[in-house]
Amino acid sequence: DQNTAPHIYSATKLYWSAVAALARQQGLIDYEEYVSNTITEWEDTALHPGKNKIKIKHLLTLSSGLSQNFMTISDESDRYQYAIDELDMVSEPGEKFSYGPSNYYIFGVLLERKLHEQGIEQNPLEYLETEIFDKIGLEYDSWTHDEAGNPNIPNGCYLTPRNWVKFGQFMLDKGTWNGTQIIESSLLEEMSVPTGPNPGHGNFCWLNTVNGYALTPLDTAPEGSVGGIMYYDGYTDIIGGLGAGKNRIYLIPSLNTVVIRQTQLGEDTFEDHEFLALLLEK
Repeated sequence: DQNTAPHIYSATKLYWSAVAALARQQGLIDYEEYVSNTITEWEDTALHPGKNKIKIKHLLTLSSGLSQNFMTISDESDRYQYAIDELDMVSEPGEKFSYGPSNYYIFGVLLERKLHEQGIEQNPLEYLETEIFDKIGLEYDSWTHDEAGNPNIPNGCYLTPRNWVKFGQFMLDKGTWNGTQIIESSLLEEMSVPTGPNPGHGNFCWLNTVNGYALTPLDTAPEGSVGGIMYYDGYTDIIGGLGAGKNRIYLIPSLNTVVIRQTQLGEDTFEDHEFLALLLEK
């Protein structure tokens, strides 16, 4: 019911699209900046070959070239330190799209260090809370952390649908809430422009762009589709947060609509296109 707060898993990732835009607005980050300027361990190219070439924009487009050690990262007591020390480079930055948690944990480390450099003693979740959630009245139920106390950036959030929809409306309203511009609209809009190797992914968000793909370039909408991976028959402006279960948030700017789908099942027969077709086809 309306008071149930399921785990939204990787749909959590969409929050960081807004956070990155806000951090840029506040001068904390520059997308063209090398990550090693802040994660200085990566300046040692003997220990971390190739990582000094990664820019923040590569994290946002999931094209950093870092390995995606799903289970290993999940089992680590300090996921942030593991991401810094143990991930290998498997491709050149900007070359390939690779879905997974690695880029998000590195972004979490980067943002936390940027905040601390400015004398702001917050972790990434606390920054998200004070700068966005508190201002739009979003209250999540809980958030998972690793054993070291770090908030799980890519998949940690549990919340009710009526709280989640607030974030969707905030995004649809281009960073405005009750007449107050929290994030500059242009900075938020550019997050949904595909600039990396996958046309179906922007900056920390899924897109319904024609010719976009999901986990691999073979995972696409059917040939000849006028839409993308979420809805094949159009509405190429859809922005998605897609989590296991399957938990979903879809933003449809052309309809001024937020769609939430939540479940407590580990897996079911839900398919994005079939679900959206029930809503969108006349």
